[in-house]
Amino acid sequence: MPRLTLGRLVTALSLLYSAALVFLFLVPGTGDDGSRQGVMAELVGPASYLLKPLGLAIDTDRPRHSVTIALLVLGLFQAALCRLVLRRRMRSWREPVGDYIRRFSHGPAIFRVAASYAAIVSAVAFWVLSTVVTSDGSMAGIWLFPLLGPAAVPFFLGVDGFGYLTFAGPVQAWLFWRLLRGHRVPGGGVA
Repeated sequence: MPRLTLGRLVTALSLLYSAALVFLFLVPGTGDDGSRQGVMAELVGPASYLLKPLGLAIDTDRPRHSVTIALLVLGLFQAALCRLVLRRRMRSWREPVGDYIRRFSHGPAIFRVAASYAAIVSAVAFWVLSTVVTSDGSMAGIWLFPLLGPAAVPFFLGVDGFGYLTFAGPVQAWLFWRLLRGHRVPGGGVA
């Protein structure tokens, strides 16, 4: 069995993100395309701000299918661009993940916690977004707030932006990893 390298992990995550976008675009909804636009904008996140220069806008009252298609294309482009940028920036693209996390004094334990947290928050966020598309008046978003913890505070203070609730969990897990992984161990990660 081939070892899980950082490159394979990044590629798998970008493909999973792309599959989630396509699924939410194709899943049968309640007939209200406005909620689908909001969900796609939330999942696409930062790329949704490119709609305005394209002459498009998210309108939940009178939704246009062209906006939903544009959000899908922008999200797929964003996934490919993130993979490309990470490919160019990471020196250790072919390095096994286990060797990379063993470079740090608390690496393996903190990586397990941070990766588990990111997986749980991402799964709940996807579930929340899919219930918004498939059912009217869903209150499933309440499940995200306790999981996000401190990242949910700016939402209550009026910070508004697409992608905030979707990307807050993984960003928080990455910060958790960066802050608590410990110092580099000399010769760490060498088998």
